[in-house]
Amino acid sequence: MIGKQINMASQSWDGQRIYYTSSLLANWDKKGPDNEQFFKAYDWDGKELQERFAIDFTAEKLGRPHQMRFGAYALYSQAPQDPASRKLAEAR
Repeated sequence: MIGKQINMASQSWDGQRIYYTSSLLANWDKKGPDNEQFFKAYDWDGKELQERFAIDFTAEKLGRPHQMRFGAYALYSQAPQDPASRKLAEAR
């Protein structure tokens, strides 16, 4: 089981991972012990999900997770392209 409350699911660009968050809105989230606040990442091997890591937002005092977006730069720890070099490439 991924969690007692799932809100958002997002697949990685390469189809190898899927990410889940648990919070929709504070007023709509479950209460008591079912009020899980997490971000979880899973690897997909074509047959089953294997948990890669999880962040407990309550334990880490991070508030509520909602929608997480990961661009190519965030996924691969690359710095974004310098805007000046981009303009040069577009001008060619």
